[in-house]
Amino acid sequence: MTKTTDGFNFLGFTYKMFSSESNKLCKTIVRNKNSTTRITKRTTSRMATLTPHRNRVLNNLHLRGYCSTSGYPIGSARYAMLTEYEIVLHYSQVMRGIFNYYKHVKNLSLINYVFYILKFSLITLLIIGFQSE
Repeated sequence: MTKTTDGFNFLGFTYKMFSSESNKLCKTIVRNKNSTTRITKRTTSRMATLTPHRNRVLNNLHLRGYCSTSGYPIGSARYAMLTEYEIVLHYSQVMRGIFNYYKHVKNLSLINYVFYILKFSLITLLIIGFQSE
C-alpha cells in the first residue's frame, strides 16, 4: 500500500495529495460572460495534484529517438528518408497526441519541455535533410 501523500505513478501520471492546513484554501477562477475573477475559497478536502511522470515521458522520447538520455533534442535518422511535409506532419501528430493525453494535468511545464524537445528535434532533422541535398 502507498500513501497518497507520498504519491504514486499510474499510466504515465503522478498522483499526489497534500494534507497541510495551508492547502485548505483553494484559488479558483470564475469566468462570466464579460469578466474573469479570481476568488479564494475554503475547502474541506485535501488538494490533489495530477502531473505527468517525468522519467517515463522522457524515457519514451529517448526510445523513439527524439532526444538523448539527458533530454537533449536530437534528430531521429529513421525519419530522414521522408519528405519535409511528412516529417512535419509526423511531429505535429506526436505533439497533439501527447497534449491530448496530458491535457488534464495541473502543471504543464513538463509538456512545454516535451514540446521544446520535439520542436528542436524536428528542426535538427530538417537541417540534416537540407544539408544532405
